[in-house]
Amino acid sequence: PAGGAMTHLKNQLYANKKIADKYRLEMVAYEGGQHLIRYDPPHTVKDPKVLNLFMTAQKDPRMRQAYQRYLDTWAQSGGGVMMHFFGIGEPEPKSFFGMLDHLQQPSTPKYQALMDYLGSNATYVPPRKAYVPPPAAPVQRTTATRTPPPVAPARNQQPVVQQQPVRQQPVVKQHTPPPAGDYGWDAFLSDGIPAAAAPDAAPQHQQVQVQANNTQQHTPQTVSSGGPISGRAVNGWVMRGNTATSPPISLKRGVKHNFSVLWHFQNVRNTGQEQFRIYSIDQKGGRKVLLQQAARDINEVRDFEQIFEDNFNRYVGPPIRIMFEVSGGLEAVINQIKY
Repeated sequence: PAGGAMTHLKNQLYANKKIADKYRLEMVAYEGGQHLIRYDPPHTVKDPKVLNLFMTAQKDPRMRQAYQRYLDTWAQSGGGVMMHFFGIGEPEPKSFFGMLDHLQQPSTPKYQALMDYLGSNATYVPPRKAYVPPPAAPVQRTTATRTPPPVAPARNQQPVVQQQPVRQQPVVKQHTPPPAGDYGWDAFLSDGIPAAAAPDAAPQHQQVQVQANNTQQHTPQTVSSGGPISGRAVNGWVMRGNTATSPPISLKRGVKHNFSVLWHFQNVRNTGQEQFRIYSIDQKGGRKVLLQQAARDINEVRDFEQIFEDNFNRYVGPPIRIMFEVSGGLEAVINQIKY
């Protein structure tokens, strides 16, 4: 709009404030926050370039400044309580509203601006490990003793007196709550419960289907932190120099395949030579660039979490691979990948 978004916001707030004052009501906000989204219904961004632009904007340091102006305008216009939409949630092609993308994310420009507005430090510390409750004590079941029906005595015979069996009281095993430090609240705050203590943990859903008959000429390396490309999402991928290549991925027909990557950079030196690329590789080895991030963007975003999404339904058929590539000296930590 003419004058920019803030001028438009001031005009809206001025009109709403007049109505609130007329009826002696406080002006409050519902679902506050930025609304960077495709305007026309169904509001879903389909162009990968536009989608990446919208998602990158969420993590740009300038978003913090934009939020600060937005919140200051709200306060200066006489605004009261504002409910920000929303707290924690992954970005989607028609939703870029979350203050944080996931529980493990320490901060974002939006989160920092909101904490600035509240007069608090951005000191959010993500949980180190999900709490696993202790296994429930087994319930001892008692089998009821059935009394056989009385048998009619034969003629000229003395009746036999049946003695009723003595019922035994069922034994109920008392469940003793775990002592402090024994997989209770102390364990939630620690590094977690040993794997042997939670054998009934729910199995993780496999995101990638790897063909059993695929043979590789090299053994995949287990990724450790500190390399050019690391992170739990690429654990088991093939590492070669500054690249990481996935196992073959088979996509099924009739299923919506939305490719999503969550990552952040480390060791950004601002040399002007930084590069980050995401490729898809077909069976013949042909590469297609899905995302190319240049030095200017990398130095602006620095170590903030980023997310990229693309529609992978066009790859249904022969297996493909995904490859990440970084320039020398740059480190990329891949936290999550979905297909």
